[in-house]
Amino acid sequence: MPTRPSLRSRSQNLKQSLVCTLIGQGESVLCETEGVERLFGSRLLAHGDGELPDRPQLSHPAGRQNLFDCQHKLARALLSIMNPQVQIETATQLAVFLGNRPGALARVCAELAAAEINIHALATSDTIDHAVVRMVVSDPTKALMILGERGVLALENDVLMIESNNEPGTLATIAERLAKASINIEYAYLASTTKSPTGLMILRPSNVEKALRALHDL
Repeated sequence: MPTRPSLRSRSQNLKQSLVCTLIGQGESVLCETEGVERLFGSRLLAHGDGELPDRPQLSHPAGRQNLFDCQHKLARALLSIMNPQVQIETATQLAVFLGNRPGALARVCAELAAAEINIHALATSDTIDHAVVRMVVSDPTKALMILGERGVLALENDVLMIESNNEPGTLATIAERLAKASINIEYAYLASTTKSPTGLMILRPSNVEKALRALHDL
């Protein structure tokens, strides 16, 4: 059975046909635009500013401006398609144990903010009497010291911080690679807005170094 191409190789296969769209002129550009819109419809809406304009009348100045706007929106969308920008790095995650009551998280966040520590990612899980707050911050060493001084229990471990294009199939590709390498995903959390071109994922594999090797060529 043939293997699925990586995100990067799939984007390279599209590059030549898509670049032709950007260098054409007049009606030929519009025809190419319509073809790409049929192929990538939802992607164009996600990475542009909305629907592409209707076919303009090129003999009219307003039509030529609409054509320029159409090309500009298409170019912005294609940049994301042609350059997946899958970036993977290790990060230190803190697991903070808090009482499951109002204000517990607010106090921790206030302490970190006062120390100018930024929170890049956060997820919570709760039990009856306590909550576990997993977070990736800008200065984990300093954060651990502050939390310890306040009597807050916090543990650290290594995770993968993955930034990639906001498109269907990215997580499936990552999970498939890890499964083939017999690496378990212990937990993961991710988020992106509906119109953001990229998303951020925090993933805890059973073996961080092995996971990095399995995902290195995405």
